[in-house]
Amino acid sequence: MAQQSPVSVLQRIEGLPIIVVFASMLALFMYTAPTVFLQPFIYTTFLSTLPPVILLAIGLTWWIPGMLLAIGYSVFVYRHFAGRVKSGEAGYGHSGEAPS
Repeated sequence: MAQQSPVSVLQRIEGLPIIVVFASMLALFMYTAPTVFLQPFIYTTFLSTLPPVILLAIGLTWWIPGMLLAIGYSVFVYRHFAGRVKSGEAGYGHSGEAPS
């Protein structure tokens, strides 16, 4: 079994750039304001002041319109392209036949 190079392993991790940016920003914040970002009690104090209903409402405020947009888009695409795509027709190189 051939060994993979470290570069190919790093290229397969899709979220690596986002993780690197997040870690670097967090490190920068911790360096510039350590009294704020290194004390965990600040975060628990903030969360204890908000009732759970408000936290759920904030999530649902974004989730409900997002789902409505997704369902509306699906319905629009289905109705717009209904009957226009035939599975047996040869078009765009997808004829349904095996390549020869």
